[in-house]
This record gives sequence, C-alpha cells and structure tokens, in this order.
Amino acid sequence: MRVFRAMMDREPDGTLSLPISVSPEYKGCALDAWGKNSSFQLAAIHALARDLQETGEWLGHDADPLVQELQEHLPEITLLNNADGQEIALWEGQALDPGHRHHSHLAGIGVFGTVDPEEERYREIVQNSDSRWTMSGTGSWVGWSFPWAAQIKTRMGNPAAAQLMLHLWQDGFTSRTGISFIGAMYQGVTMGGRWWFGRNEDGSPRRLMQMDGEMACINAVSDLFAYCDRDVMYFFRGIRSDRQDASFRNVPLPFGVTASGAMRGGRAKVHLTASRDVQLKISLPGSPVREISLKAGEKCTL
Repeated sequence: MRVFRAMMDREPDGTLSLPISVSPEYKGCALDAWGKNSSFQLAAIHALARDLQETGEWLGHDADPLVQELQEHLPEITLLNNADGQEIALWEGQALDPGHRHHSHLAGIGVFGTVDPEEERYREIVQNSDSRWTMSGTGSWVGWSFPWAAQIKTRMGNPAAAQLMLHLWQDGFTSRTGISFIGAMYQGVTMGGRWWFGRNEDGSPRRLMQMDGEMACINAVSDLFAYCDRDVMYFFRGIRSDRQDASFRNVPLPFGVTASGAMRGGRAKVHLTASRDVQLKISLPGSPVREISLKAGEKCTL
C-alpha cells in the first residue's frame, strides 16, 4: 500500500490519482498501453484498504491514517461518458475496444467487491458497462476468461449469462478427458490463444494445457450458490429462478460459517452453522438483506 501511495499525485481539488497505471495486458506492450487512474488498480487499492482496515480492527489497532486518506480521497473507479450515460473505463479516456481476455476494468464488481451493482449510484453505470462488454464480444477471450465472466455476471444478478459462460468454457476449452486448455478446442467461440503456441506437423493449432480455467471454474460454480462480497453473504444469486432443483452442501464461507442449501421452484432454504460468535448479513433471492447473530456452534435455517 505504501508503494501505491508513493505512485500517487495530489490533484488541485484535493483528491488523489494514479498518473501512470495499467489494466493487465490491455494493448500489450504498445507505447500507449497505460493511462491515468486504471479502474483495475483503483479497485485493487480500495480492496486492500478495506482489508487492512478490517484487519486492524480485529487486532485492536487504531485506524491507519494512510488507509483512511485513500478511502476518502482516491476514486473507486474511472468513468467514461457515452450516449447512455456513464460506463466503467479501463483508464481515463479509454473504453473497452475491442474485447479483451482480461475483464480487469470490471474487477471492482468481480471479485474485489468494491463496486456493488445493486447500489443506486452504480446501477446504471454497471448496466452500461455490461452492454459495452457484451458488444465487444468474446473474440479474444481465452479459457479462464469465461469462468471469470461467470463470476462477474453472477454479481450483476444475471444467472442465465453466468451459467452460459460456464457451459461455453466446458464445451469449448476442455477435452473429453477433462483437460483444460487456454485456447479454444474449435474455431467459432473465440480466437484467443489459438495463435500463440505455433502449429503441429499436420497444421493444426498446438494446444496448451492450463489449470487456470479449471481452478476459476471451481470458484465460479461455487459462487452460483454462495459467495460473500463486502460484508453480505449472497445465496443462489447465480441460479436461475426457473431451475427446479439446485442444492449445495457444507460450503465454508467467511466469518467461520459453513452453509448448505437448496432451491426448488424458486424458493430457497439455507442452513448455517457458526464456528464462532458472529453477526451476519444474509441475502436470499427475492428477499431484502437481513441481519442475524449466531453463537459458536449454533445452527439456523433461513
């Protein structure tokens, strides 16, 4: 965090900025592959500030002035004006064009959790950013791009798109024996990764096994059922309401909680077990966020 702070400038209005920042691999090594206030790095800084603040509270330390300064004076994301309003930019003046395998400008949504798509000030911005993202297409995505997209779509409250991304990954980037590749198994889904590794003697693209997609997919599938952003636990946010039967068992979640649950006919039931005293905020489909308190060893059903 001290390195990030040393990189920052103080603006005339008192805010802080990152005059030189990047969004991973966007524009490659071109001379203009950087800009001011990258949304990815802003999200990373705010997530780190939040984690440092929480850790300090748990350890009984006073609030760190450096962390407070960043939370109060550094923008959370960089915005770009378009015909429909505003959208999330990669950095100042740089829209997503064309599509890119890294969804880093949306990392504040998934998975840093610094941007809440349900919050009023972000709702239209997230919708506009999603429209741009969709129009940019999947043409240069690679295997792990699809599970990451599923995690973002889940947090946007779009379970149909989240599940579609996972199906595309399984069908387009895994072999019959379950090997995960960085490049697509066939042309038509994406061209990302197909030209990086040369060709075999018969002229076919050389494939490279990569575990990133499989590991991301494990997280993305788990997120469909349960995940925690900021201090709220969300259940079944990635499951379509017309799904007749979906369930999970014994998933460990933050705050020392283990959860199991089932959703049938659009109605959800969740069982929680606490390993320590805890206060929780819970979000179930179609219900407002509720707060509950559990003692160590206590169980409850919602």
